[in-house]
Amino acid sequence: MKFTIFTPTFNRAHLLPRLFESITQLDFNDFEWVIVDDGSTDETKKVVSEFISNSSFPIRYFEQENQGKHAATNLGVEHAEGDFFFIVDSDDWLPAEALSVALRYTERIQSSEIAGIVGKRSFGDTMHDFPFTERVSTPLEMRYRFKNNFDLAEIYKTEVLKEFPFPVFSGEKFITESLVWFRIASKYQLLYFNEFIYHCEYQADGLTDNYRELMETNPKGSLLYFGELLRNRIPADAKKTAARNFNSIARLNGHSQIWVLWKLGFRNYLRIFS
Repeated sequence: MKFTIFTPTFNRAHLLPRLFESITQLDFNDFEWVIVDDGSTDETKKVVSEFISNSSFPIRYFEQENQGKHAATNLGVEHAEGDFFFIVDSDDWLPAEALSVALRYTERIQSSEIAGIVGKRSFGDTMHDFPFTERVSTPLEMRYRFKNNFDLAEIYKTEVLKEFPFPVFSGEKFITESLVWFRIASKYQLLYFNEFIYHCEYQADGLTDNYRELMETNPKGSLLYFGELLRNRIPADAKKTAARNFNSIARLNGHSQIWVLWKLGFRNYLRIFS
């Protein structure tokens, strides 16, 4: 199987039908849809059961206690049967040509040094263009050289995501995806292309609108992220910002930044805070 479309969901029974309808319209059919229900208390299970009964493509549904999107993603990767893993959130949907466009680019990345492909998302009437038609690059270069700070549509080789699972900390339900994307970038590159394959609609109760609060209330994952970011080659101003965020989250949780760096094993980076 070529693609696994993966959707982690929590109490989005009212939005899933739009995504399901878009998937039924796809013009490439070598895929499965894997859904991980992250402890929903609404009608999600019933809605998905109706999808399964009326679907012409394979749908597999898994349930877990509420642990967050990152833990749900780990479970989805574990069960994925597709060669490529495409995360599509429950409040978003796909254009009909999404997978046929993606297929053209996946067929061009035979190199073992390339972990996947990345297209663009549309945000209502807004779509951000890349300053190139296509480019082999990394998330770090895209953020700090090309100043790309908006969400993209990543499709990773499933085997690569199995190699880089998301860390899961007891009592925490959020960790930024950038932690794993940057870890992957230490070993692999991605093929970026200037076509859109994803429609995005942020919700008021979603992760994006509550990003800062989530970073502060899930400190173990956030401190790990900022600590690892400080080890990368990034511009000096970005490094200072990461250091300030690290310091702020450490202090909010009753620790000094130096103590946390020491515990994380980042002893060579203590000088950043001196």
